[in-house]
Amino acid sequence: MENKSSYHYIYSIPKQNEIRELLKKYGIEAEHPNIASLEKLRALDRSVETPGKIAGLTVGILGILTLGTGMSMTMVWYDTLFVPGILIGILGLALVISAYPLCMAITRKERKKKTNEIREICEE
Repeated sequence: MENKSSYHYIYSIPKQNEIRELLKKYGIEAEHPNIASLEKLRALDRSVETPGKIAGLTVGILGILTLGTGMSMTMVWYDTLFVPGILIGILGLALVISAYPLCMAITRKERKKKTNEIREICEE
């Protein structure tokens, strides 16, 4: 009869480094990260970053469209809508500039929510 109880260990430095980098985002230090939980960590990290990316892209696109509208108003109807076009363009520019900080703020907030869940996955 064969002894079927054996220990199988996969050692992968790139995967361990990836896990350490992922955990650094959440402020978690791990001496020996668990490679088996890598897929769970990747999926959870994607789910954390998605809302911020969607909000940032939405605000950025709306800002670009508003900026374009203001530019069009100043170039096409310069005799009547020049000043309102400049004001609308400035509003669009402000939206474009605020897209990245909004994305980062939402992502930070989501990371704080998911830190305990990530810690639990690492301790498995």
